Amino acid sequence: MIVFFYFLFSPADGDYINTNYESQFKHTKPNPFPADLTPKPIFWENAIDGAFPDAISVPYIYLRDKHGVWLRYNDGLSFDYLLGEDMPEKHYLYIEDDFSPSEEVRKKEKFFRHKSWNITLKEGANEIYKQTAHKITRQYIGSFDLHSNPGRTVWFPSSAEQNFEAISRLQIPLEAYDFPHKLNRNTEITPQKYGKFHGDSEVLPVDENVYEIKTHEGTQKIRTSNMSKWPVEYKKQKAICGDKFCLFLFTDTDKKRKYCENIGNETAIVFLNLERKFTSRSYTNSPLYNTHGYRFGLKEGYEIEDIASFEMIPSEFAEFEKKQQPDKMTYKNVPTGEKFIEYELKIYAKDGALINQYCDHYYMHKPIRELQ
Repeated sequence: MIVFFYFLFSPADGDYINTNYESQFKHTKPNPFPADLTPKPIFWENAIDGAFPDAISVPYIYLRDKHGVWLRYNDGLSFDYLLGEDMPEKHYLYIEDDFSPSEEVRKKEKFFRHKSWNITLKEGANEIYKQTAHKITRQYIGSFDLHSNPGRTVWFPSSAEQNFEAISRLQIPLEAYDFPHKLNRNTEITPQKYGKFHGDSEVLPVDENVYEIKTHEGTQKIRTSNMSKWPVEYKKQKAICGDKFCLFLFTDTDKKRKYCENIGNETAIVFLNLERKFTSRSYTNSPLYNTHGYRFGLKEGYEIEDIASFEMIPSEFAEFEKKQQPDKMTYKNVPTGEKFIEYELKIYAKDGALINQYCDHYYMHKPIRELQ
């Protein structure tokens, strides 16, 4: 009877359309897009630290500062790569101002996602295209789905989608510089391939967040972001290198926010592979992904300045899961019987102490033996 009642009165599958909300954007003025634009390098003029253009879809974007021309891949990583000092004579400048509504508005108006931008494309000092645009993804409602899922996406004005795609197609490689069109990800950092390795050489920045790293293909200047897109804003960083890899460590300095009970501020790492230029492994697809070992806390009394070296040790891990105890109030980590091989990361202080610790909430694994 209850099942019949649910089927009788449950909403039909489909998009939830908030007509009143969408109507306020229907009269967004479409601006003409210039015809027959020649592809040229696109530079992001108002680049956001650690981010990537959102309205257009390009594999990489160029940036410019006092050091020269930087390359940033659309890869969710935290590194920019310096190409050289020479700015191309012919190029476009792209400006993207994001004024998307807040999460509170999203919940109130019941849409899945809404992005709003003011876009400007310049050639020299001339503005050749300017457009305000809204991209609304409706919320899909399913009979058996109580969660929000994406439905149909609509653009206001509708021509903005096509015009933004046209901007994306303008991006081209800079002929003066040699770089891969995609970040080098073909070198997997696995225990089976690399075995045990370590690093104990600190690389100091040559400028704010700028480092010169010696790779097997020559020296490469890279720039790290302030990790503003990460869940925690990591305000301090440090680079420790070995002969194969560099570890870039980022830590939160807010003493009120702790990674876990009785464990110090949260620290996260990004790998830089020294075999080739333009290669890296982000924290989410690092060789520590299965154990979440890319994020940890430092022991009380230690700060990022105290870090002196690291070891990556091939190890066999046992997997655990949380089980509710008979008292129905507490949980305990118990082994699942599953095992796997991954790196165990060990971070050492200048006094030789092992100082990285993990919280059971994130780290549901335990190393049971080191592999030679």
